[in-house]
Amino acid sequence: MLAVTLGLLSSRRLGLALPAEAVEGALAKIERVLPEAVRERVQAVAATVALDLPAGPGGAESRLLAELSAAAARGRSLRLRYGALSGDETVRVVDPYGVARRAGSWYLVGHCHLRAFRLDRILSVDPTDLAFTRPVDFDALRYLMDSIATVPGRWAVQVELELSIDEARRRLPPVYALLEPLSERTLLRCEVDDLERLAHALVQLCCGLRVREPAELRDALRHLGEAIARLADDPAEGAFRRSG
Repeated sequence: MLAVTLGLLSSRRLGLALPAEAVEGALAKIERVLPEAVRERVQAVAATVALDLPAGPGGAESRLLAELSAAAARGRSLRLRYGALSGDETVRVVDPYGVARRAGSWYLVGHCHLRAFRLDRILSVDPTDLAFTRPVDFDALRYLMDSIATVPGRWAVQVELELSIDEARRRLPPVYALLEPLSERTLLRCEVDDLERLAHALVQLCCGLRVREPAELRDALRHLGEAIARLADDPAEGAFRRSG
């Protein structure tokens, strides 16, 4: 019952459009059927546990989430009306493989030129008579994170890290880059628009590394090292002024 209570509490922060009275009502029903000792523990959890779950910019209607999940489970294609960030609307047929949550937002992952859809931008969903076969053991969250990591950017980056693949995965957020084992090292691949931010992230890994490309990343690392040295010499120098 503690797990159920935590699940209900989590729904408040997961961006699900569930009425507050529905959550409170469910918690109250649980409490009524529990033995007194267990009820006290559940009440203590509800009253004192705070969950630091990032709230997304837009909530996922629970009905939409259920409809998308059901279509994925049944292997039925959907016709979506989708609102892009630019404001444009498109209608497309999608084979839904699964629904995943990342960085405060819900995404529909499926086959539509291999892209994912923000649930808060799906304007309508209509079932179709088209059937599809969902890939065996498809990992919607893994696919979503790999897709975000490979979003095209200004700079295509390859860096060899003096870390095992397991250690690299432990230190790097999975959405940040693609990681490939290289004997006792790891190859990091990603595309970014901001090399200075990437340089900061690489330094925080606290490991040896070799930049394969681009050469401009070496310059960004060099500038960062010089800034750290200035800060150590005189904190009043404003060492972290951005270059350019």
